Amino acid sequence: MINYWVRPAIQIRFFMHALSICTLAIGMGVSFAVLRMASDDSSAQASYADQSEVLRKTIYVMGGSMVVLGLIALIITVVFVHRVVGPMVPIERMVDALCEGHFSARVTLRKKDEFQTLAAKLNKMAESIEASRRLATPQAASKSGAS
Repeated sequence: MINYWVRPAIQIRFFMHALSICTLAIGMGVSFAVLRMASDDSSAQASYADQSEVLRKTIYVMGGSMVVLGLIALIITVVFVHRVVGPMVPIERMVDALCEGHFSARVTLRKKDEFQTLAAKLNKMAESIEASRRLATPQAASKSGAS
């Protein structure tokens, strides 16, 4: 099973932004509908019961829209952030290993990940460092033996 909660803090922040945008869109739509209803000549003569019924239906539609758009925003957030942030986790692990002196560390990403080029360049850099360290080790040993 795929773990879609890669970086929960980033995913939650992104979700909150997406939900805010959805809320703004729904609010604008409801405001437009209410203004249109208020400007309609027939609504001025409508009874209080009719107006409250229209308002109740508007609130139900707004609430249902919020739930649906919230779920859509959550799904988009989880999938999008997983695709973008997910590849950074193995890249961070590789960089940490290189910092600790493990120059044989390599990073492998899924074929569809966004950072394939970066991963290939990091692997090439690690190979270069590893090769230069192999070359430097015998030279250092021969210099210390010659002294």
